[in-house]
Amino acid sequence: MTVAAGYTRVTLLGCPLDLLERSQQHDESLLRELAFVAESDGDSSTAPARLLSLADRLHGRLPELTAQVEEQVSAARARGDDVVDLDVMVPVGGREVAREISAAFAEAEEFSRCGDLLTPAESDEPGRFRTWYLEQYAHQLDGGTPVAWPQWRRQAS
Repeated sequence: MTVAAGYTRVTLLGCPLDLLERSQQHDESLLRELAFVAESDGDSSTAPARLLSLADRLHGRLPELTAQVEEQVSAARARGDDVVDLDVMVPVGGREVAREISAAFAEAEEFSRCGDLLTPAESDEPGRFRTWYLEQYAHQLDGGTPVAWPQWRRQAS
């Protein structure tokens, strides 16, 4: 895969497809609920301003990365793989975006834990998985080498 000007390759090694898909489904549920809250509440005094801001921040950040991942996941499923190494092309400045997405999802999860959202807070394993892959974006964009999910998981335990 050729890296276009203005992009950096981030490699996510050892992604279990089932865990990746569970994490994506949860994130999509959160984003749908945040979008619904943002669109349905014309009075910002009844919905926390931070929650509405969060919906805006997350909405525009994910589609390009999601499309790259979905293509590779579909190919892996077609081959019968249970685990895949993902290569994602991230625009310059992606480190800050990864940090912002990580902070935004952490905030959304806090809203879920507090009962401000209907979407339940993410369970431990998908939550750790999201932490890993967002850390990998920042780590590799800083020049670090990829750390595979199984290795990171062992170290984090």
